[in-house]
Amino acid sequence: MDDFVRKSAGKGDHLPEGPVKDNSDLDEKSVEEAFVQIQSVISDTDPHALRVLTLKRLKREIESKYGSIISPPKEMPADPKITREDLNRLLIKDEVTNYLLLVGGMIEELSIDLVHKEVIIEDRQSSSQRKRIEHMTQSEREELLYITGIIDSGEKSEIGRAYGMRNNLAHNANNTTVTNVLDDVNGDMTRAYNAVEILHKKLYGIDLSQRFSNLLVDDPM
Repeated sequence: MDDFVRKSAGKGDHLPEGPVKDNSDLDEKSVEEAFVQIQSVISDTDPHALRVLTLKRLKREIESKYGSIISPPKEMPADPKITREDLNRLLIKDEVTNYLLLVGGMIEELSIDLVHKEVIIEDRQSSSQRKRIEHMTQSEREELLYITGIIDSGEKSEIGRAYGMRNNLAHNANNTTVTNVLDDVNGDMTRAYNAVEILHKKLYGIDLSQRFSNLLVDDPM
């Protein structure tokens, strides 16, 4: 599990143990070597760069794996106890939990940076002011961004929904009822990604797809 994902979890969160498995064509060594290479050209002064890269990687892995885990059976029971869709969601539970923990952590960090940069006047910005922002709840930070006009009501709703999914999954990661949290895996994954993108664009002025445009030749995200 990525270090930032684990750090993003609160004390009450239950995290899946062990490495995240995927159906990627790249073996673990190849992925690790690629990340080492990319890290060497990404500035250490940008705290969000590697998180964005990890977010993209996890999203692609889950989208690739989801829907291809179980081949459609020739015959379904007349009264199945669990649907194929439910079983698929259960089997990718750990990966989706990791993804949404990362989304939640990025929403918090981007919100903190955005409030500090855009809400606090420049000559009052300080480490102590940043600490105060960090000690706010996420909903308080979202409300500040909303009442100051940095985000609109629709954007506030999207961010709050994505953060809420993160909380639901994190607190129920070891419970099979987690399959009820995501009604539409691909749709909810995209909505969570878009919530991060809203804050990222407000802070940096660019979409997530533009962040590594000078490094990645083909990046459809």
